[in-house]
Amino acid sequence: MRTVIDDAFMDRLAESPVASDQLKAYAARVAAGECTWPQIDTKVTTLPPEIPELRDSPQFRWFPYFSPKAPEPTEDQWDEPYRIKWE
Repeated sequence: MRTVIDDAFMDRLAESPVASDQLKAYAARVAAGECTWPQIDTKVTTLPPEIPELRDSPQFRWFPYFSPKAPEPTEDQWDEPYRIKWE
């Protein structure tokens, strides 16, 4: 049985004495509501070392229910009606 990685797991890991400074810094951003744990790939330039270790381990399952949100369309994207280009 694999351990599912979720917000609570990541919060506990970031609070542990062995957590990297990068992980602790990202945890502070999560706590402030700036981002979420599943967004870590897009919100940091260098992943904390714990993240690849967790993902590569057969003992863990990384946020299995996370699916990134599609960006919201802007007003000007819908100004023109959709047209099918026929060949």
